[in-house]
Amino acid sequence: MFRSGASFFVVLTAVARFASAQIPAPAPVEPDVLRAQSLADEGYKLKPGTPEAIAMFRACATLAGQISDLRIESLCLSRLGGSLFRAGSARESIPILEKAAAGHTRREDWFRASDAWTLLCESRRSTGENRLALESCQQAIQLARRSNDDLALGRAWSAAGSAAIHVGNYRVAIPYMLSALEIAEKLKNLNGQAAVLNNLATAYHEEGDYETASSYLQRSIDIKLKLGPDTQMASAWGNLGNILTEAGRFPEAEKRHLQALQDARAHDNRRLEVMALANLSNLSGRRNRPIDQLSWARRALEAAEKVDDPRLLCEALLYMASARIDSDGGKEAGPELDRAEQLAPGINPQLEIRTLQLRAAWHLAQGHMEESRKGLRIAVRRIEEYRHSIVGDERSLDAFQDLERSIYDELIDLEARTGSPAEAFRYSELSRSRVLLDALTSGHSRFRAGLTAAEAERSAGLESEVASLSLRLTEIDPASAPARGLRTQVDTARKEYAAFRATVFAAHPELALRRADPEPLSIDQAAALVPDDRSAWLSWSVGPARSWLFILSRRAGKPTYQVRQIDVGAIQLAAQAADLRRQIAGRTLGFTALSNKLYAELLQPATADLAGKTRLVIFPDGPLWQIPFEVLQPAGGRFLVQDREVFYAPSATVLRKMQSAGHGTGEDSILTFADSSGDLPEARGEANAIAKLYGPAHSKVLTGAAARESDLIAQAGNYSLLHLAVHGTWDDANPLYSWLQFNAGQGSDGALEAYEIMDLDLKARLVVLSGCETARNAGRGGGIAGMAWAFFIAGVPATVASLWKVDSASTTALMTTFYTHLSRGQSAASALRAAKLSVMTDPRFRHPFYWAGFIGIGAGN
Repeated sequence: MFRSGASFFVVLTAVARFASAQIPAPAPVEPDVLRAQSLADEGYKLKPGTPEAIAMFRACATLAGQISDLRIESLCLSRLGGSLFRAGSARESIPILEKAAAGHTRREDWFRASDAWTLLCESRRSTGENRLALESCQQAIQLARRSNDDLALGRAWSAAGSAAIHVGNYRVAIPYMLSALEIAEKLKNLNGQAAVLNNLATAYHEEGDYETASSYLQRSIDIKLKLGPDTQMASAWGNLGNILTEAGRFPEAEKRHLQALQDARAHDNRRLEVMALANLSNLSGRRNRPIDQLSWARRALEAAEKVDDPRLLCEALLYMASARIDSDGGKEAGPELDRAEQLAPGINPQLEIRTLQLRAAWHLAQGHMEESRKGLRIAVRRIEEYRHSIVGDERSLDAFQDLERSIYDELIDLEARTGSPAEAFRYSELSRSRVLLDALTSGHSRFRAGLTAAEAERSAGLESEVASLSLRLTEIDPASAPARGLRTQVDTARKEYAAFRATVFAAHPELALRRADPEPLSIDQAAALVPDDRSAWLSWSVGPARSWLFILSRRAGKPTYQVRQIDVGAIQLAAQAADLRRQIAGRTLGFTALSNKLYAELLQPATADLAGKTRLVIFPDGPLWQIPFEVLQPAGGRFLVQDREVFYAPSATVLRKMQSAGHGTGEDSILTFADSSGDLPEARGEANAIAKLYGPAHSKVLTGAAARESDLIAQAGNYSLLHLAVHGTWDDANPLYSWLQFNAGQGSDGALEAYEIMDLDLKARLVVLSGCETARNAGRGGGIAGMAWAFFIAGVPATVASLWKVDSASTTALMTTFYTHLSRGQSAASALRAAKLSVMTDPRFRHPFYWAGFIGIGAGN
């Protein structure tokens, strides 16, 4: 439960602000007026939300009403409503705040009216009156603008952002929050900055963009720690605990959630207390501690019943139901789910999706498979609708898609198990590479296209700082103390740049990726695209307990398909894939046993289906992207590459789009960059040998100091083939910061990062990356993690890239042979297989380390 805290200012800050705005008293001053003012002053000194504050402001409002002093009455009603809201009585506060907002009619009181509308917005949001809450916020914004009061405007923007977060509309929420942050910074108000930064972290976390969320959250925590020990930290500690939970750092997460609970109770904040208890329940579930999970969930629900907040109550009900399902199959979870289903649709789509998923899990535990399938189908439909509200670029949408991937996995498994392979395949296609498909269908985000001069300057400075720090990190001992410090600087610089990009996309929605939402290929349509009887398309869907293999092919010219169950799940396959990759990349001789095992698990079930098939297009899923299928072999048998041509693609729907990219069929021309670092002499010979195949009129080679990043950016769009024989650095934690090493010059820093590649507009039909590890971690839901993905989004339909650090001599031999076959008109897939077969005949290069690392991805046939 990653949630926002108070909006813009905590109530105490707002009270202090009102206290400083003295209400001019008429002359002569009547005793009752003085008494009312005295009650208001005394109320300001009390802790907001306490019974004493509520009683004081109620007495003030009553007395002011008796003497018909509308200004003091409205002011005290505002404070009374705010205190009631803080105390968890939001429903009681609404009519009081409505009266307060209506009472501030004079021009000089418009800022007070704005604040009353802001508090009304928060109360209505809390009670589930979402439409009225946003209308109240709009009224508050309008009045604040008319009064020219930045303080009131900042609070109104922040409340509007919180209301939009509450309903899951982040496309609206983030710009509101950024406007509030700008005002808070202008006023140098640290309380306001901390609150808004925390809420921005909430918005991005809910989208699954943990990197940007972490950046904003750390800024919020830093400010709050400076403000002193009395600052409310519960929301920030809870949000940090959730980020640590997602990272698998459970002991640290537990510490933060316990801190959040302690702080919430110390400040008598019942909402944040519910959130902390719910987060502890979720963490216990992740740690497989069902007794603790149920205990924390029960305490969260008991606390939520005492707070007038439908969203908190709905979430607490879901945590309780989830705990029951995990502990005993959910025999008693029905009532909680019933109540949650009544609440969730009126709150926001995410809660509705989660409720549908949990109800489906409950049905499945009860043996109601058809009911479970219906619920999961509705949940998927809601996800597809909801993705339009995600703010930002490919990275943001990819993070959201992966966040919701478990629902697709559950539905695919259920469809396949119940004899609906066509539906299972459809949902498999729907869940995969959606971001890439959006980019290929409707054009990707062009980040630099609409930047203002100031934004462009800021972007260039941040990019340069990230690249400079990353380069320095590669030049020192990674185990040294300076390296540890430098890694912290790199991480900070990257987070700052990610936050900047997020800000730009929120401010310029026209730059964002357009959601294409094309209908995925049906299994019959995909099978019809298989070109001939010698070819087969193999698509895996990896689930938590088991996986499924869809085999698409032709028999006697007619399209056909089969579905096979694979009795291994994601965790086991991930471990095996990583182990095989380590063994081969480390040139271990004992890799054969694991190669045999993976062949038996992944390909043996399709033996009959693959008879006579010599051309395979493989659509991996999740951990399978780490496996070079060419090295798989049956016990005592030959490598797969010795009998079959292999190429890879993200999904059948994406492959069709790549095949229709249409980059022309004219004579090839090639642009080659090699040995930019000066320590790859073989790469220079490789580049020159490749250039000779195409002739001087159709080739250009840039080596050494001439291999500049600026030249690639300026010239790459003019060639049909791109060959980049340069070093590359892979970043496992943040794949979009992986980079290729060129030389600096003409405004470039020399480090071409994956996110920069995505902004290029290329016309090549193939790019070859003969550096290191440029195909790793190619992604699941959105598929933007590898360098190959970045080039796909830039417009290149096929890429040859490497899974591990390659050997220079064997790579030169492989690449020269590859281009020899390619220049003679062979397809990329056929040429790559021929090159591998040639290299493995050399006694020096028999081990798969030397030839299996390069894989072809995309439209290679």
